[in-house]
Amino acid sequence: MKKLLLIVAVGVLVLLATACTEVEELNSSLEQNEMVAEGQDAYNAGDYETAVEEWKAAFAVEEDSEVAWSLSTAYAQLGEEDKALEWLHESLKLSVANRLDDKELSPLQENEEFKEILVASDYLATGQWPGKSNSDPSLAYYKEAWDKYMGEEYEESLELWHQAFKLDPMSDNIAFSIACVNSLLGNEEEALSWLRTTFRLYALRMLEDHDLDTVRATAEFGRISAALRKVWE
Repeated sequence: MKKLLLIVAVGVLVLLATACTEVEELNSSLEQNEMVAEGQDAYNAGDYETAVEEWKAAFAVEEDSEVAWSLSTAYAQLGEEDKALEWLHESLKLSVANRLDDKELSPLQENEEFKEILVASDYLATGQWPGKSNSDPSLAYYKEAWDKYMGEEYEESLELWHQAFKLDPMSDNIAFSIACVNSLLGNEEEALSWLRTTFRLYALRMLEDHDLDTVRATAEFGRISAALRKVWE
């Protein structure tokens, strides 16, 4: 009986620990979302210093490419070019360069063109040489494509992701999914083509944002732009 009670007690403790961890993660997520929102309010009001404080606090909770990009734009508005470019590199590292480590792209590792993309991405990540709403019409296709993908029904998932992309042709996430599935199917040329499309769409979203106009004329920004263009051209 004592042994049984001990087992039950241990089980309860494990469940409590798991529940506490989940609550802590939820609280952290809510805290970060609140900081991001407060930072955006401050930014919209022209209070860029406060925006930086809120967004840096949010980034400390969890490293996020969109938060890093927001910090880049805020520093750009403050005229602090070095910090704006530093956070732009950080955003690119989290959102673009890290995608190349995806194991589903492993069939391309020996491809020479893929190696060139890796070289360009190193600069984007280091500077030494980036979700959907329920109203999104492509969401239904996206969810179904993901289910097919998880079930290793790659041909079906590829067709669905193409449908999603027709409805959302500026989505770098969908383009990246198409690249991954083509890689898994052994469609090397198609995988590389869609990988270039992924980076092109991401670059258009990042580098054409008018909030970065204050650093657009710098040599560093020019090198970032050139590296991105090398990836997709």
